[in-house]
Amino acid sequence: MPYMMSDEFLSEIKKGVHQPKPDFAFLSHCNQFITIPLFRLILLVVKRIVSIVKTILKYFLMDLPVPGLIFLYILHLFRAFLTVLDFFQDNENKNLVEIKKFLCACFKVFISCLMLSFVIALLIYGISPVGWATYIYIKILFRVYTYSKLMMSLFTLGWSYYKIKHYPKDAEHTWLQANYRANLQKHIHILSIGIPITILLTLVSVFGFSLGGSGLIAMISLVGLVLFIDIAKAIYFHLKPCVIQTPANGSLAQHNAFIKNTHNDYYKKKCRTARLKSDPNASETNRIYLLKEIIVKIVELQAKLKENSHSRFNFFSEHAKYHKKIEGLKQLATTLLAHDYEKDKKLLADVFNALSEDYKNLNEKDETFISKVTLNNLIHELNPFKKCNGIIKQDAKATLFDELLLRGREKVRNTEVTHPQSFYQSFFRQQSDCKDISEACQAWLIQKDLTVQAVTPKCMPR
Repeated sequence: MPYMMSDEFLSEIKKGVHQPKPDFAFLSHCNQFITIPLFRLILLVVKRIVSIVKTILKYFLMDLPVPGLIFLYILHLFRAFLTVLDFFQDNENKNLVEIKKFLCACFKVFISCLMLSFVIALLIYGISPVGWATYIYIKILFRVYTYSKLMMSLFTLGWSYYKIKHYPKDAEHTWLQANYRANLQKHIHILSIGIPITILLTLVSVFGFSLGGSGLIAMISLVGLVLFIDIAKAIYFHLKPCVIQTPANGSLAQHNAFIKNTHNDYYKKKCRTARLKSDPNASETNRIYLLKEIIVKIVELQAKLKENSHSRFNFFSEHAKYHKKIEGLKQLATTLLAHDYEKDKKLLADVFNALSEDYKNLNEKDETFISKVTLNNLIHELNPFKKCNGIIKQDAKATLFDELLLRGREKVRNTEVTHPQSFYQSFFRQQSDCKDISEACQAWLIQKDLTVQAVTPKCMPR
């Protein structure tokens, strides 16, 4: 006779299995706080303290000893290396801004390694006239790095101010205005501290000995004060970072799916999540809207595939990226289906009718994502799907709707799709269009689940 365990014993086992172990819970808790930005902050604070000590030593006609210089440039090296590491580890969309940060960090790593090699050689072999000249030239490279960073911040500040004045203050441009205002605030803080630090440290380094006793004390005190302010500012913005709120659901209207109303702007996106109607009864309307957006985006990418020829170098080819985006969008469309043949057939028919209505409402002056000829061909290609009453074609004449209906027959419905990095890639955008669609689909799934929970009656206790 097999040994039978009691219900109480089984319940205790289940509790033990589902209860997280203290060690793993502690590590998970630590991982939320121990991040690359935190390490960069710690290195910045230590670097500023070393700079204060180095400045104070100027009063005694001394410089940092060689071990101190090695430690300082190790701080420079590791802080820049963390930026490089962050680029490969965390950045989903490696766009123009992230590439710029990456290249600046690589240059900083290079000159830090150069300086470290020189200082170690100085420690071993001693100083010489040629060695001193080399040291001066490497210091100039550090100043070039600092001045170029300040110039980029100054340019970004001016450009952000221009964009704030350029865009109207309405709901459609709320996201753009918020990003440029955050940029303006960020670079005002950077320049208000960075310029004084650069000027004062340069004056102390070049003209420190000619200022006299009282002048040197005043300059050193001013440098120390500014560096402490920089430490306090860095800690404050790490604890209270600028968070840009995305527009709320229902705050933006749903436009014609074919009309191109996207400006050529780094921060511009369609904000499809904000165009989902917040009314719980509008779930089906939102689903049709998202399927329209997905289908139009797929057709746009397919048109780009036909227009762009293959590159001789695979590294520069866009074809693989387009194929991955198209496949990812088809997977997203599948998550929106009901996975019931009759319901999906009716749903896709409604989507076709909505697309046909959008096509009829286009004016000659309207700028579209894809050419009018391609749009006309799309409507004619999808017409047979409506006429065949949902009979799925699996031959060369199969439409995009046929493929989606076939995918909808799958019994397993993924509520969250994992995509490769290339799906989110958009070099000239902060966020790619596919990422915006993905976020909107996830928001719709959450909204749908909440609606189902709200209308489902709870079981009465027995």
